[in-house]
Amino acid sequence: MAASWLCINELFSSNASVICIVARIQSINSIQRTLILYDNDDNTLHVSFVNLRTPSDIQSLALLPGQYIQVYGKVIRQGANIIRVDAQIIRQLGIDFDINEYIKGLILMRNYMANVDITAFRLRGLDLKFDASQYLVELASTVPSASLISWLDQLIDLLTKRNLSSSTVDKTLLTNVVQELRAQLSNDSHNEALFSVLNAFSMPKFIYSRSMKKFIEKEIDNDLFGSARTRSEVFWERYDLLSQRTLRHDVFSQVNLASVSTNKVQKYQLKTIEHLLAAGSKSEKVVLLGMLSQLHETKYDLQDPTGVISLNLDNATFHPGFYFENCFVLVEGQIDDGIFNVSGIGLPPPESAQSTRSYFGEINITGNTHDQSAKTKIRLKEIEQKSDDAFVFLSDVWLDDKKVMERIEQLFDGFADQPPFAFIFCGNFLSRPTANLYINDLSDAFKNFAKLVAKYPDICERAHFIFVPGPQDRHAPKIYPRAPFPPSINDILKKRIRHLHLATNPVRLQYCTQEIVIFREDLLQKLCRYCIKLPSDNLPMHLCHTLVTQAHLSPLPVYMTPIYWSFDHALHLYPLPDLIVVCDKFKSITDTIADCTIINPGSFAINKYCFKVYLPATREIEDSQITNM
Repeated sequence: MAASWLCINELFSSNASVICIVARIQSINSIQRTLILYDNDDNTLHVSFVNLRTPSDIQSLALLPGQYIQVYGKVIRQGANIIRVDAQIIRQLGIDFDINEYIKGLILMRNYMANVDITAFRLRGLDLKFDASQYLVELASTVPSASLISWLDQLIDLLTKRNLSSSTVDKTLLTNVVQELRAQLSNDSHNEALFSVLNAFSMPKFIYSRSMKKFIEKEIDNDLFGSARTRSEVFWERYDLLSQRTLRHDVFSQVNLASVSTNKVQKYQLKTIEHLLAAGSKSEKVVLLGMLSQLHETKYDLQDPTGVISLNLDNATFHPGFYFENCFVLVEGQIDDGIFNVSGIGLPPPESAQSTRSYFGEINITGNTHDQSAKTKIRLKEIEQKSDDAFVFLSDVWLDDKKVMERIEQLFDGFADQPPFAFIFCGNFLSRPTANLYINDLSDAFKNFAKLVAKYPDICERAHFIFVPGPQDRHAPKIYPRAPFPPSINDILKKRIRHLHLATNPVRLQYCTQEIVIFREDLLQKLCRYCIKLPSDNLPMHLCHTLVTQAHLSPLPVYMTPIYWSFDHALHLYPLPDLIVVCDKFKSITDTIADCTIINPGSFAINKYCFKVYLPATREIEDSQITNM
């Protein structure tokens, strides 16, 4: 076989810079230090063992399917730390270099992208031609190593947004997309917003396409009262989202047979209801994913896109979380005479936002001004880490209650010298709302608040004020997403407060690279009332687990928490945000699941004037309380 890679002699006689990666190959029996080369003739990855003291001594070995490359402990196809090294430096190191003390090996490639990052293109259904690969290598050499991975992700995202007639990408197409990316990056460098308030009705809608195996944007039906078809699509879009996430989990993902013997994690194969019913009256124990429903009184059923089956939950073991009608569950058991006897029931496994983006890229699903997720913005990350900004969260801020207003004045006194970045006030804003006089009472309450905050000019000038309506604020129907307060409230406050935001419920905040989701609803009370089996202890923990695993802020049936079907996507939690703020009148909580922090500041008016402070730079949560005056 004729190899087209650069040989060692060419390397040491060259004056050009080369791309080198510290790497090793791990096999079942041993770990061997290696020099890895890429053969462009047959697109086969070859592993060459080399002693740096005698670089001419090379033995080639094809990489077998059961082996994989690790770069500083990471699988090579997921990215690596790139080090640009001048050939003259390598020539000097090659004489007295101790491989055991400093370096495990070198990857020397004529086509760097083909060995490492072409995999990222292939995972997104793209196949680069040879001329495109060469062009990409030239471009990559001009991109700083710290931002190379982000740059490639953005390039792939722009390619996938185009309606390509073929999955093959040639140099001409790649050149056009690179020019588009350069223009986008040039605009972004001038337009990056440190902070955005993203209302629910402005969010774009992305759905998972099973055929294309990626998320695609879908046009939103702006009719608040959608058709029956829209209602059914709500649940199957949730199913598709959770199904693809579950299938990627270690327990359900397909593995190489060569590694099964060394993998102690028990594996399951997810089945559909149609497959189960076709197996006959009895079958082996299987696992199903579906929506829990109650089509008949006193009996629960499981639905998926292929069918429906009745469940027997008498002997089922319930794993952590709340279980209720319309939630999506994993059930394990056997079918007997058309009834599925459940031995175990659990919620779908969660997935961190980092894992989600590693599969689908950095597509912006929040609706801010960028095509790319803010996660890719290096400048924003640097600002975020150096800032001392704080977010203050309060719920049940009764503006018509004298004691509450006194505590708010104490709160402003405490922050007068160093105002936080934002105050987030969540409803309910009246202690005893009356139907006939609600708007008048609400206006009077906000006028009193405006007079109070006017005493603190620094806070009015520097802090953002975000007002999220509560379930008892009657300016709009109790259907989610809930509309913001009317313009009359804006007119009252805007005269005093510079940065005023009347938000929807829920609302998303984008601060530098972090996403914060805020939702005001008494979820725990409803979950306890309507769940199939009440958890024995630590109810707030079960609430957090339920929201994260369902990837939805309000997974309850629509007759308990009505939603606008066309805007159900605004309540999705996928990818998981950095912080979820569930404002519930239950006691204050803080929990972390799959790298996502979930907090409940508690009721300010009821729970002894408690609130929470979030520090984005360190991602710390501070429990706070205003003591008696």
